[in-house]
Amino acid sequence: MLTGLSAEDEARGVGRALDAVDVFHVALQEHLIGGQIAPGFNNLSFSVNGAGRNFYSAYNSMAAPVADTSASRDAAAPTAISSEHWWSSVFYQNNMTSSSAGISGGSANISGFIAGLEGEVKPGQLVGAVASYSHTDASGDGSGSGDNFVLAAYGRRTAGPLQAALYGGVAISSIGLHHDFGTGSVTSQSGGATSLLGGGSLAYTFDYRGFQITPTATAAFTHMLFDGTTVNSPMGFALDVPRQWTDRFRFTLGPTIARTVTTERGMKWTATVSAGFLYQTAPVTALDAQIFTAPTLAQTAPAGGAGAYADAGVYASLTNWLTGFARWHGEARNHANSNQVSGGLRVTF
Repeated sequence: MLTGLSAEDEARGVGRALDAVDVFHVALQEHLIGGQIAPGFNNLSFSVNGAGRNFYSAYNSMAAPVADTSASRDAAAPTAISSEHWWSSVFYQNNMTSSSAGISGGSANISGFIAGLEGEVKPGQLVGAVASYSHTDASGDGSGSGDNFVLAAYGRRTAGPLQAALYGGVAISSIGLHHDFGTGSVTSQSGGATSLLGGGSLAYTFDYRGFQITPTATAAFTHMLFDGTTVNSPMGFALDVPRQWTDRFRFTLGPTIARTVTTERGMKWTATVSAGFLYQTAPVTALDAQIFTAPTLAQTAPAGGAGAYADAGVYASLTNWLTGFARWHGEARNHANSNQVSGGLRVTF
């Protein structure tokens, strides 16, 4: 009964909405970092290229040593980024939070896609816009579903081996809330949230014995306004969660190692692995709530802030116009972990 009056279910719903925005952060940052893989190669992508430009010339111009900037090289291999192109990828994530501090945990499945349109405004300077949709199905106490829509703009600057990117946008979330008052009945209601989000990445790539090594730092911030909700129990208890802001900041630091090989038939295969440090603020999603007029606890099961991440991907140029990829991204913190997979094709024409 006391658990049903704590608004833990509402806090879990808001926490899952924050998780869905985090999936967007990860997907966009993977695209922006790129590394020695041509921009969009790590996503399902369709490019519009200039005359005489194809995947092999684009890939070779990106994978060639950074120091080689002679006019002859530019003539032989045009820049990898066409004047404009669009890209997209599909993703799926499963995340789990175990019970801690006497508060139940739970799990959620998040699936969706991200698509963007971008172009170079001048050599080395890229701007773009992106949209994303994801759907969340959760299990455990207070389980429910939710939908998330994101619109964002971004820019990236490349200067030799150094690459920096920034982005900002807005997310709209619908949250399905199922509140259990512990009386044998469950009350369902809907909530909503609007988020301001931003982030960026910084990467530096160098070659070492045939490997491309890229130390990378990323940052992501979500400022979410929960619309609030009011629910009444069958016994007449009125639980109110007022409209309020909640924040989350994420930071990662670690290297990515890539290696490209070419088969006798000219097919290129690139494998990447990365791992490093992860930190996330607000390991407890806490909300102010009231039962009648008395303040009450509204929070999720506590999870660790510091942790680690790992990533692995395989990319293949199947033909001179078709590229495929598969990628896994995992994160682990105390009492929390997630696994995210994505995959798709790149078609150049």
